[in-house]
Amino acid sequence: MIRVFFCLGYLLFATSTQAQFADLLRDPDITWVGEYTTDYWMNPENEQEEADEIPNRFELVRFIRSDLEYGLYGRLISTRKYLSQQLMQTGLDPEAKIYKDSLLKVRMSSDEFGQSIISQDTGYSSCNGEVMIFRNEIEYSEIFSIRIRQVFWYNQKNKAFDARILAYAPIVDTRDNEGNWNGTRALCWINGEELPRKGLKNTAFNYIFQTKMLDNALDLEEVKVLKGKLDFRKLFADELKPPTRTLIDTGFKPANSSILSTECFGVDTIITYNYIKNEEEVRFEHRSCIDQIDHIQFVQNWYYDELKKQLYSQLAGIAPLQSIRDSEGRLRFFIPLFYQMYRGTKALKP
Repeated sequence: MIRVFFCLGYLLFATSTQAQFADLLRDPDITWVGEYTTDYWMNPENEQEEADEIPNRFELVRFIRSDLEYGLYGRLISTRKYLSQQLMQTGLDPEAKIYKDSLLKVRMSSDEFGQSIISQDTGYSSCNGEVMIFRNEIEYSEIFSIRIRQVFWYNQKNKAFDARILAYAPIVDTRDNEGNWNGTRALCWINGEELPRKGLKNTAFNYIFQTKMLDNALDLEEVKVLKGKLDFRKLFADELKPPTRTLIDTGFKPANSSILSTECFGVDTIITYNYIKNEEEVRFEHRSCIDQIDHIQFVQNWYYDELKKQLYSQLAGIAPLQSIRDSEGRLRFFIPLFYQMYRGTKALKP
């Protein structure tokens, strides 16, 4: 009997978990589905921190807020802190549905959220040296990033990727007793409800931004595959002869696929000097940038609905990332081979 209840409980859990992407699993045109969770740096503090060395930053596309005109919020501060503020308000709203886990199985009350934003620090009294505990409430300005659990898929019919948010969480830093950084934690998890594609129009949202994955680019070895299989390297190699959509080079201009193909599959001439024979030696090495693809960069437009308190995403394009390594095989950095855009992205910049 216990085994029956266990199997039934597991079946209900698996079924409800798959409900968020059950349509993708049923669709015969969708040949690959993968789940990926990563963090986005959504809240740069100032202009200096918005430099390219800050990973996973966002580009503002559209921001409309009537209260700016009345001076309730500074224009600069409000723009940068807006999403963090909204996520904090969602957690404190008794009517909002928030959860303790990324699978959205355990509900969290607004009171429990209130407890989760209390940080506890240990210090010493300057008078008698006794250990003292300080309790501080986390402010929305301390939410610098957001953790997003997404599902990505590939449709063989239109030869394109797409994405959907399953759940997302505001993230804060944690510190040890000595004040050293000790990782991050999620304050709560929010359901990423699906919105019809036709509803994702700039005029329908007050707050829109765009992300271009950098350090958090999709790691092919860390993706949780939910359906099918896909040879990513072959897929990108085929896109060079000829491409199904316009390719954009790293200078964000239309690229010549034949030139890109030559650069990816060229032949390098290696000249070395043989001191024993006292002569130069020449050898030719065939180059394949495709074989060095380990990550995929996704460009996404994000829409926040303040009325429904929901965040939605729309995949705008992709880029295979080539791994650049030193002579000893150590990874130095990634560079995009090209961009393939599905939708217009005015915010996309070098």
